[in-house]
Amino acid sequence: MTERAKKEAGGVVRRNIELHPRTAERLRRLKDDLEATSETEVIRRALQIMDALVADEKLGNTLYVRDPSGTITSVSIRYGGAGAIRPIAPMDNNS
Repeated sequence: MTERAKKEAGGVVRRNIELHPRTAERLRRLKDDLEATSETEVIRRALQIMDALVADEKLGNTLYVRDPSGTITSVSIRYGGAGAIRPIAPMDNNS
């Protein structure tokens, strides 16, 4: 059965990826930290989150992260470029 036929039938499409050893270790660590049942579950969750964040950013929405000290930083998911998640600008807590 082709991958397209599996997808249309609601089956699983198998992928084989190559990871740098540090990336593989990050995946393993996230699996443990999230108490996920598998590395596949971690990747599935990550894709769901990334999909939602990219969709929100495309709509013009901004994601904010507040650290334990109360500092708020806006975060951008660079869906159009080669960047990663990175702080844009610290914000005043009174905003």
